[in-house]
Amino acid sequence: MPANELNCPKCGGVIKIKPEDDLTTHCPYCDSLVEIPERLRKTTTEGLDGILSGLGEVDPEAARKYRNKGGLITVTGLMIFIGILTWAIISVVHKTSPQPSASVFDSTDLPASEVPTLTPTPNYAYVTNSFGSSGIGEGLFNNPRRIAVDGSGNIYVADYDNGRVQRFSIDGTYLSSWSVSEEDVHIQGLASTYDGYVFVSNGSEIKKYYGPSGEWITTISSPKGGDFGDLAVTVDGNLVVVWYESRWGIITSLEGHGESLCVFDKDGNPIQEYPSFISAMTESPQCNVLLSVDGNGMIYAVSESNIYVFNKEGSFIDKFLSSSGQEDYSPWVDDIEVDGQGRIYVLESYTIHVLSPDYLFIDNIPLEDSLNAIAIDAQNNIWGLSSSKVIELQLRGN
Repeated sequence: MPANELNCPKCGGVIKIKPEDDLTTHCPYCDSLVEIPERLRKTTTEGLDGILSGLGEVDPEAARKYRNKGGLITVTGLMIFIGILTWAIISVVHKTSPQPSASVFDSTDLPASEVPTLTPTPNYAYVTNSFGSSGIGEGLFNNPRRIAVDGSGNIYVADYDNGRVQRFSIDGTYLSSWSVSEEDVHIQGLASTYDGYVFVSNGSEIKKYYGPSGEWITTISSPKGGDFGDLAVTVDGNLVVVWYESRWGIITSLEGHGESLCVFDKDGNPIQEYPSFISAMTESPQCNVLLSVDGNGMIYAVSESNIYVFNKEGSFIDKFLSSSGQEDYSPWVDDIEVDGQGRIYVLESYTIHVLSPDYLFIDNIPLEDSLNAIAIDAQNNIWGLSSSKVIELQLRGN
């Protein structure tokens, strides 16, 4: 009988062992399950010897002696045996192979659906509201340059070259407007007191209005002509403003181009004047000084990239760079404000730089639109004015 054949122990029929047969086979005549004798299990025995030899740590001869002693490895036993050996090999390889650092992560190893999303650091402030668009109608803006907020949340916006001041509610609803002159004028400064009085500077005049009604109260005129520029109000209602002897045209020297810091009471009466309050230190003409006053009456004046600090009596206290040590910082400053906590906000087009009361850099607030001016309300919210709209920014955690 050929080596790959045997007789069925039940019906005596000849059974041919196929290469794919392992430990048992079926009789083609009676369909009985027949165990293949060990002497005929060439494929299985040789396969096991190959596996054991490949492992290198098991002696194939010892395995044969084990089988010759009557040991029978069933299909299930073989699978368990191979599984245990595979687990052992994987464990050894895992322990001896170099492991990546826990801090290293390559997102290319993961499918797109499993790549984690990085969470950016939250901005110092975020936009909560915006309103307005370009135009000459009510509630629209035509080259707006100045913004102010009173204690009741009324928002005042001044167009630069048509003399118009508009009032909005805190949610952006248009409420009213008035003009500071029947002729076209250039509004240089706008400020409001907590109780709703609004000061507007244009040319050699400053006009005071009651904001909620737009009623004109009084006019402050300069006896020396010249031009009033930016202005700010103190907590007690006094007015601080920059006056220029002359600020237009080609300026090459201080002669005829001096500047003064002027202080008026809430009724428009002059209190004090501080001539050449910056040019005396810089020895250069000052034509675009920006002002802000904090809750203690300290006056902050910006000229180019420097911020000068004066006390409420007008005495010079300190000077620091508006960049506050930041790199790649433009010297051009568009506005400055101080909030109720003494934090200083320096506007540079698409960015608001936040400084601490001791002039240290805190953070930057990136902006989607270039802003012309900013204002801080009683709740320390920031109101920004672009060429076409007003945005409200709330401090994170405020």
